[in-house]
Amino acid sequence: MDWGQEQAAPREYVSGPAKIRIVENGPARVAVEVARETAGSKFVQTISLAAGDAGKHIEFANVIDWNTKESNLKATFPLTASNEMATYNWTLARSSGPVRSQRSSRCRRTSGSI
Repeated sequence: MDWGQEQAAPREYVSGPAKIRIVENGPARVAVEVARETAGSKFVQTISLAAGDAGKHIEFANVIDWNTKESNLKATFPLTASNEMATYNWTLARSSGPVRSQRSSRCRRTSGSI
């Protein structure tokens, strides 16, 4: 994805009807799964909250089966951060840094080839 594609207005948002189900409902943790389909691709997000000190944060796990041709996927999340620092978990590492801006964000498709 080049800079122009990154800055382009979204062609489409993930907007298919949501299938919501409770996947955990125990004393230690609760979790809800939200599944949607848009333009041939499937999106499943699991939102979890633990009890006790572990419940000081909400976990989001995303599984995306990307089948949309000639489109890029940008996954971002709407939030307002009140902390000066944030921790980001990547596949192989964890990093912390200052919160730079407050952006309204959504999953979106932009034109372009993958």
